Amino acid sequence: VWLDTFDDVLSFVRDHPTIFVSHQWLGRREPDPEGVHFPAIVAAAESICERFDLAESDIYLWLDYSSIPQRNKTLQTLSINSLPVYSSVVRFFVCVCPPATHADTGKEVGADAYQQRGWCRLEQLAHVTVAGYSNMYLYDGELRDIDHRGPWIDQTLRVLEGDFTDESDRAKMVDPVIGLWALAISVR
Repeated sequence: VWLDTFDDVLSFVRDHPTIFVSHQWLGRREPDPEGVHFPAIVAAAESICERFDLAESDIYLWLDYSSIPQRNKTLQTLSINSLPVYSSVVRFFVCVCPPATHADTGKEVGADAYQQRGWCRLEQLAHVTVAGYSNMYLYDGELRDIDHRGPWIDQTLRVLEGDFTDESDRAKMVDPVIGLWALAISVR
């Protein structure tokens, strides 16, 4: 499904249950080299279908690697810059972070490592700013509501303090974060 305008996105997510899948890449060149996230994403989507009595065939997923052009670098950059738009308006937001090992660093990753990632924090902040905490979940082997009162959300708000593989990405976060904060204070 191709959505060319913000109005197209809003119309689509209003009429189709859509899940934004947020996850930490498990390799530097590919997101899921050992196939750890794929079954977790499937299980999370199945859990949402069961919880909300939705048919699996009605669910749409927004998943960075398959939803962002990978070969055309100009389109890729534009699409990456639209991440906050998509994550902010979907009906369901799922942080997928089962226990795993990063293919390149050998470090153990899971919910704690996921929450340290700047890009993951930005996606969450966009969703919280526009949609609030409802229908925001963590999947680490089971689907759980995000605890919006604890340290998880405190870290989410600190996007620029997150970890970035490419340090230049931190500067790229400034405009989206300022825009989200401006939106937050104008709506509330």
